[in-house]
Amino acid sequence: MNSKLFGLLMLIFGLLTIPAHSYSPHPLILSSFVISQPTADETAQTYYSRGAVNFDRGDYNQAIIDFTQALDIDPNFTNAYVYRGIAYRKQGGYEQAIADFTKALELDPGYAVVYNERGLAYNMQGNYDLAIADFTKTLELDPNYVIAYNNRGLSYRYLKRCEEAIADYTKAIELKPDYTIVYLNRGLTYRYLKRYEEAIADYTKAIELEPDSSLAYSQRGIIYYRQEEYEKAIADYTKAIEMDPMYSIAYYNRGLANKKLNRIGEAIMDLERFISLSSNDKLIERAKNVIKESEQ
Repeated sequence: MNSKLFGLLMLIFGLLTIPAHSYSPHPLILSSFVISQPTADETAQTYYSRGAVNFDRGDYNQAIIDFTQALDIDPNFTNAYVYRGIAYRKQGGYEQAIADFTKALELDPGYAVVYNERGLAYNMQGNYDLAIADFTKTLELDPNYVIAYNNRGLSYRYLKRCEEAIADYTKAIELKPDYTIVYLNRGLTYRYLKRYEEAIADYTKAIELEPDSSLAYSQRGIIYYRQEEYEKAIADYTKAIEMDPMYSIAYYNRGLANKKLNRIGEAIMDLERFISLSSNDKLIERAKNVIKESEQ
């Protein structure tokens, strides 16, 4: 598995963060922002609450403006730094996010969630050792913070420290046995190590937990393909496509499996469908070459 594909799959699975409402911003309805002679604290809280509403709506630019106004009034408003940091991170402003999370931690050094959030920003920058340090600090403060185990596992996997990644995923599953994304992440790590039976077990468990997970079917299909179980691979790719008819890579993989079984017509149809859906120039070129070879 090449490093680019390894990184791509990491991004597909993503890094888990806590939902915005977990910070208890107590957002107000926007139309109700009417304050009579507010104090400075009330005004800061008003901007913060409006920022939380905009954050939940996905309007991160306006949320940043609101949180900044809250901080202009109250420079010690810890959660405003946290929220603004997450908004910056969601827009790719990792340095700004890290600065906000660091300020929040200066104000509240025991805020476990914020170490996790800063770790996410470091991870997205490729600063995996710093990310691991922050996720580890999160777990020192809160040993049952299951998300941090998953996130630290992802950072370990980026560094190809796969056994440590597996240990973290396994701990996350112990704490939350129905945590589907962790089975997918651990399965991918087993796949990287060519521990295919363990990978299949994890993908199968993910399917049991989320029967409509096209990703789990597609990933299990890849393992079956590598084991030369082409019929099983095709069945899984087909299931993934039934759930998501626009799932381009599933068509590509099913096309390759059909070609292995000498089902040339089906293979060409799948690869042509992949070409029509995909924007991956490299894989499109490969698909075209496979079609050309198949037609000879």
